[in-house]
Amino acid sequence: MNNNWNKMDRSWEPTSEIVTAYVNNPLWSDLCRYVEAEYQVKPVFEYSRCSMPGWNVKYRKAGRSLCTPEQIQKLGFHKKSKLK
Repeated sequence: MNNNWNKMDRSWEPTSEIVTAYVNNPLWSDLCRYVEAEYQVKPVFEYSRCSMPGWNVKYRKAGRSLCTPEQIQKLGFHKKSKLK
């Protein structure tokens, strides 16, 4: 899998696997599985130039929007120092 996907590149429509690798957080997969099982829907990938620019994952049922979860890339954890 190519980890060089750029959310803002309109010419490269992502797959579920690409977005999951981009987000790099197991909670993302849990959320997607829950929405897909609970509402019997599949993700739709759309490019937007509006409020959430770039490729967005959208879930719809009967022509109505259920949710558009924000995919934020997780690059790692920063250790917080303890104040004494």
